[in-house]
Amino acid sequence: MWVFAFGYLLVIYFLSWLIDFKEIELIGISEWVSYQYPNLFWIHVFREGSITENLQWLFLGFTALSLLLLVATFKETAIRGYFALLFGTVLMFIEDKYNVRHKLNDRIGALIHGENVNLYEWKTSIYGASVEMIFYALLGTIMLYAFYSIYVKSEISQQSKKYLLAGYIFYFIASFGSATRNLFDWYAHVGGAILNLLTSFKDLTWSGDSMIYYRDPLGFWFMDFVIEESLELMGATFLLSSVLICFNQLSLKNSVQK
Repeated sequence: MWVFAFGYLLVIYFLSWLIDFKEIELIGISEWVSYQYPNLFWIHVFREGSITENLQWLFLGFTALSLLLLVATFKETAIRGYFALLFGTVLMFIEDKYNVRHKLNDRIGALIHGENVNLYEWKTSIYGASVEMIFYALLGTIMLYAFYSIYVKSEISQQSKKYLLAGYIFYFIASFGSATRNLFDWYAHVGGAILNLLTSFKDLTWSGDSMIYYRDPLGFWFMDFVIEESLELMGATFLLSSVLICFNQLSLKNSVQK
């Protein structure tokens, strides 16, 4: 699973390098990009609801379904960690697909400052970031309990442990970055620095500091789209790989006992 995701990302990065940074015309793709706003391939394959995010949702959904099948099939032997991981994975899917934490953050900002609150200023404040970090802390508590139960207390294979750990690491980095992205504008600064480095060799009509989508520069969206979605896609595939190995291991153990 993770090999597919890694290969997919390499292909997309290469196409973006050719189209956006080298300005090479690729039949079909470049024409499609020319009709989009802004005319950048990487934005439209990594933005919210794009093919990349849909792939992540697909793998995360398969992870939840696999866990549901696991706890239903081996309910006598499945440890509580699998139930916690199932619950946490479903919450992750719902949150990511429907932007629950953003809507909750907006609602809390409106309750505190009134309906006319400047939501951009609220989100970029320490208070707005704190709301998102509290949300992630609550979700993280469930996921950490699942990790401890499965990784430490259960007898799963070393390969499954490695995949589980990798999935958690990818999602932790993505979640921490997403929760703190508006603090000190570090997403915009880091993303802008990366893009300006990548575009320094070429005289392009855009840079990492170019403003799009009202208030934020391209550097912000590079982090939010390319980096964050890549991390989440890899995390989802590693989680699914780990769960499938656990399912297979429990099946073999159950057949031996019979």
